[in-house]
Amino acid sequence: MFEMVRNSDMMINIDDAYEIFTKMHDKPPLLMISEGPHYFKSDIYIPNKGFAIIRKDSGMIEYREPLNPIEVIFCDNIPVPEMITYYPRLYDGIVEYYSANKSEKLLARLYERAYFEKSDKSYDDLCSKLYSSRDDYKKIKERWGTIEQFLYSEIRKILDEEDIDYPPCVLNKWDDPFYRIKPFMVRNGYTDSATRRIWEKYKQ
Repeated sequence: MFEMVRNSDMMINIDDAYEIFTKMHDKPPLLMISEGPHYFKSDIYIPNKGFAIIRKDSGMIEYREPLNPIEVIFCDNIPVPEMITYYPRLYDGIVEYYSANKSEKLLARLYERAYFEKSDKSYDDLCSKLYSSRDDYKKIKERWGTIEQFLYSEIRKILDEEDIDYPPCVLNKWDDPFYRIKPFMVRNGYTDSATRRIWEKYKQ
């Protein structure tokens, strides 16, 4: 287990947490960071242990099981101990990591997340529980929107260089950019959801 111990007189800040989480990530890049009163939390998930967090006071790595999303949505008295925070380096790092490690699998994985995260849903009570502020929510969605556009253009460059026999399910919806990249997403393990306008990993 990765652990880091700091002098007790030195507090871990978000820059420290980002650097540590980035180094310990087994499936980079880091896609989310949230902050609680006493720790920072990553999107690094270890089965049977939980998400990796780093304590602000000691720099020690611990693990927390995820909250039940149904309870968060429907129970007003369930506190969310940490909130998603806007941290510009994280979003710069996503593009930098992809640019330095280009592959179709990585591109598809990042695009699936970016398309999901760019949501134009208005800020509501649930968002107020999950995000540190309305302003952070807006900035996060804007950055994901920019990343989605960049990754989409990367996918189109790949497809435009190929001689593809597009299936009717794509040709019949050619005016919709969402479906134009379906051949790329399908061959990399994703398909369009039957219930929502998102990409989903194939169920094995």
